[in-house]
Amino acid sequence: MLLHRFLFAAMIFLGSTLADSADQNLPSPNTVTPESVSTPPAPDKARLGAYIVSIHDLNFSGETFGADFWIWSDYANPNLQILKTLEFVNAKSASASLQLTQEKEGKVWAQEKVQGVFRHHWDMSNFPFDRHVLSILIEESQSDTEKLQYLVDTDNSNFGKDIEIAGFSIRKATFESKKRDYDTNFGDPTAPPSSSYSQFRIILELERVSRILFLKLHAALYVAFVVTAVCFFIIPQIHKTPQMINAVLSTMVGSIFATIINLRAADSVIGRSESLTLVDRLHFMTLMYFTLLGLVAIGVLVTRDRWTIERLRYFSHWAAAFYVLSYLVGNVIMVWQAAS
Repeated sequence: MLLHRFLFAAMIFLGSTLADSADQNLPSPNTVTPESVSTPPAPDKARLGAYIVSIHDLNFSGETFGADFWIWSDYANPNLQILKTLEFVNAKSASASLQLTQEKEGKVWAQEKVQGVFRHHWDMSNFPFDRHVLSILIEESQSDTEKLQYLVDTDNSNFGKDIEIAGFSIRKATFESKKRDYDTNFGDPTAPPSSSYSQFRIILELERVSRILFLKLHAALYVAFVVTAVCFFIIPQIHKTPQMINAVLSTMVGSIFATIINLRAADSVIGRSESLTLVDRLHFMTLMYFTLLGLVAIGVLVTRDRWTIERLRYFSHWAAAFYVLSYLVGNVIMVWQAAS
């Protein structure tokens, strides 16, 4: 009996010892081992650069411009085909030629020449002192930023100094890489609800240099204004000869007609614009002054019996001074704001 008890106690002791040993060998459910952590692979890097050869066919009404340029890329992963997976985001049409791919110093180097027409909203509100920022947006179409990221070849990216753009000069060219975020996964069931892709941007700053164009567009306008200003020396004659108002009104109507014709001619140069340009503002202000002249002449005709000839001449001289000086100040302010 004692032997049985001894054997039973020994079995219990041995079982508890084995259980404790097994528990110590089991990993804790809250403990993360190095083998259980999967580190995502680092994204591939591709360096892109561009050289602008030509900027042409500036279409203000169609809101496009043409550009020819070389684009290249170098990357370490031979499985990538950067120039075949990129897309021109703001291109109306684009085609590539002279494509070349080589392996050099352990990297893949690829280049091609691109000719395209790109969309751009031309803000003509300050014409002919307008400045524009043209953009060519090039974006990766297959691999998001977790798999592929663009770098910029700033040392070799540039534009040709011999580029000629009628009426414009290139002030500055910028080449940069950005991340384009999208609030969609484009239907990929394995991807998060949002995504981002690398984007290479070519930014060109243009400035109009044809200042003589301003005089060509406004010479007729200013001549018409000077002619109407002379009418203030005719207004005193209405006191004795009421028929003289016909000369004033005829001059005003003729100047209005000439201004409208000149504005239409300017619009043919600028093209269709949804905003008021400097040319529009100057012409509308001039039409307002012509209307003011007509109202003054009619007012003098209606109240001529209350005027003396000396008082009417005094009024006409000061009205002429205000008419001309205020018009000059208004022109200077508008032109200065557009040119600055």
